Parts: sequence; C-alpha cells; structure tokens
Amino acid sequence: KFTADGDRVNRVVTRDFLKTAGGFYFAVLSERKQDGRYPATLRYVRDADGWRKPSWQSSLELLRRESPELLFHSQCWDVELPGIPADVIEEHFSGLERAEQLVQAETEDQVSLTTQRVLRKLVEKGVVIETLGVSGSLLIGAHTDSSDVDLWTDSIESFQLLRSYAQLHQQRQSASEEHWRFAYKRRGCSLSVEEYLWYEKRKFNKFWLDGLKIDLSLNRPAEEHIWEPGRKLKELEFE
Repeated sequence: KFTADGDRVNRVVTRDFLKTAGGFYFAVLSERKQDGRYPATLRYVRDADGWRKPSWQSSLELLRRESPELLFHSQCWDVELPGIPADVIEEHFSGLERAEQLVQAETEDQVSLTTQRVLRKLVEKGVVIETLGVSGSLLIGAHTDSSDVDLWTDSIESFQLLRSYAQLHQQRQSASEEHWRFAYKRRGCSLSVEEYLWYEKRKFNKFWLDGLKIDLSLNRPAEEHIWEPGRKLKELEFE
C-alpha cells in the first residue's frame, strides 16, 4: 500500500490509481472532477483468481452489472465512462510517491530494478524527482516480469529531458523491429505498420531497456484541459 502523507502526494492527479470495493482499480483520466467525480477508466480487477486487465468495452459491461453507480455520462466528452466519487475510494495510489519510493528503496523484481535504474539516471541528468511519477501495473503491484513501465512527469522541462534520454537510447540500441511491431499490434490502430513506426520513432517517448518497454508521458495541468461541454456529431476520416 502506498498511503500518502503530505498534500502533494495526497492530491489525486492524472494517471494515479484509485481502488474501490469489488477489487476495482481505476486509472484517473483527469484530476479535475466532473459532476463531483474523478473521470477514470477501469484498468485492473483483483479477485480470488488474481489480477486481470479487462478491455475498455468489457470493463464497462462489468461495471454495468456490478457497480452501475460508478458510471456516468461525461458532459465534457459526451461519453459514458467511470466516475469515482471521493467517498467510495478505498485506496489512493500516488504515482509521485511511488517514484520516490523506487529511487530510494531496495527492490528485487526485474521491473522494479529496471525502473529504479531509469529513475536514478534521469535524476543524474537533472530531472527533479518531485516531477516524476509512475503509473500502470507497477504503481499498484500488478506487474509481471514482462510488464511495460509507465513513467510520467508534470513538468515540460523534465519531459524534454526524458525525451532526450529516450532518443539517446534509441540511437545506442537498435530496438528490434520485433519490439516495435509488437507495440503496433497491441495498439490496434488503423495506420499501416510503416506509418505507425514512422510516427512513433520520431516522438522519442518510448524505448526498451532490459527487454522492457519504457513509456514516457507528460501530465498537462488540469487548467489547460478543455472543459466546455461537447456533443459528438459524426465521424470523419481525414489524412
């Protein structure tokens, strides 16, 4: 458990996780509430059989059956999605606190060791540890030996340093085409594999280390998000 002390880590931010009854673990989509709820997505469920990661559609179906009160219609995004009121949160997993723990603590499993190695190197390069967070399975202890590592920062300056670090790794290593193509298959996008690789390789927001994929993200401040109610009109295809 990563129960937070202090206002900084107690504050719920994007990419933190919230646990509710039923063994539901939600990833926060925005720290700004809508209708008194944190908009979120159900990423993991833990029951007697262990951890499982439902798809978006199956997660909605599960909640409709077992916890329909956690679903709401977002007026901002014109979509049905989970919304977590503060009074149903059983546990808050702070990505900021988890990053600091990983930098300092002794750890044994490979994913934690690799993440610790990356975080310490980033700090050596000038990234302020207080701007770094962890998300995904590693944040809640659901990771396996082959899990991706999800790191984020809430600082533009730190994000540019993270991207420089990723670019350096891409240049030093030749991440095999097998790695990239596996990422493409998991994404399930409508681009061709060649188009996908062209876009992804120039972003410098992912690299591989110790056989693990490291994903880097920037958390934009909530006040920069669009909060005007919207309505979907039609689907367009464009190039």
